[in-house]
Amino acid sequence: MIRASAAIVAIAMTIAAPLHATPTPRFPPDSIWYRDISAQAPDPASAAMIRAASIGAGGTLPLKIDFALRLLDGTGAPRLPLGPPDDDYRDACDAGGDVPVPPNGSLEDETGYECRNDGDCHLLVVDGATLHEAWRAKVDARGVHAACLVRWQLDKPYPEEGRGDQCTSADAAGFPIAPLTFNADEVAEAMRGNGDLGHALRFILPNSSMRARVFVRPATHAGAPKGSVDAIPYGARLRLRADVAIDAFDPAAQVVLRTLRRYGAFVADGGRVPLTGRTDRETKTKWADIGLGENTLKRLSLNDFEVMPTGPTHPLTYDCRRNEKR
Repeated sequence: MIRASAAIVAIAMTIAAPLHATPTPRFPPDSIWYRDISAQAPDPASAAMIRAASIGAGGTLPLKIDFALRLLDGTGAPRLPLGPPDDDYRDACDAGGDVPVPPNGSLEDETGYECRNDGDCHLLVVDGATLHEAWRAKVDARGVHAACLVRWQLDKPYPEEGRGDQCTSADAAGFPIAPLTFNADEVAEAMRGNGDLGHALRFILPNSSMRARVFVRPATHAGAPKGSVDAIPYGARLRLRADVAIDAFDPAAQVVLRTLRRYGAFVADGGRVPLTGRTDRETKTKWADIGLGENTLKRLSLNDFEVMPTGPTHPLTYDCRRNEKR
């Protein structure tokens, strides 16, 4: 391990290895994120849930895309010690050990490793079969600090309750983040074969659109849902309806829409920008090159989706019970 003082110097260097895009990490192929749901019947209460969620959102909630996340390759990077999580997350989140911190990296929506803009400041780093994901992160000479950091094992088939019942992660639902996102190179590759992204996406709804005090699997937690009893629960899987015409959209947009029709998207967090891509800082393809931007899909909305069968709801207790060693 590189000592913290040496590592922070390396991180601050202005001359570093050339940037390259990190592919979307993948879990074992039988994981729920890769299940084709295109032929599955929706939940019998789907229409009522969509209607209640739209009312809770104060409108139709246009299908915008957030491109602020950055996924870093931690291979061979300096490693810094991980501090303890915030008190509210001590049971659910990891502490101790170290985290790879690549030179020239940055947090979500930041230019470096300081959380200056009071955002979520996610830190996403892949290091072999380990995916480090942190929420409200920052890096300084003492190490990596985060309200919550989790280490996902990409070669591990997680059970139905993920990392543990009632346990959060760097995402409120207890999900991994990076495996449910996408980059511009991946969209460009799928365009060449009129394909899709091969996995479910991450979906965000306002807390007022999500059923209060409950979640459904594969979620293991919920943030601050406060919607009606008829609203969409945290963890629900949404699918673009088959009757929604997509041929009028540009090819890059069609890739995303085909993905939403085949694999759907899981409700993972609270907010008003439903879909999550990643920055094109390292990719050969730029979002502008393929015509995919924040507002490209905004003519579509939550009303163009249906809810897949949710299964039973689980009351939110915040009593995290980890099913793995720390």
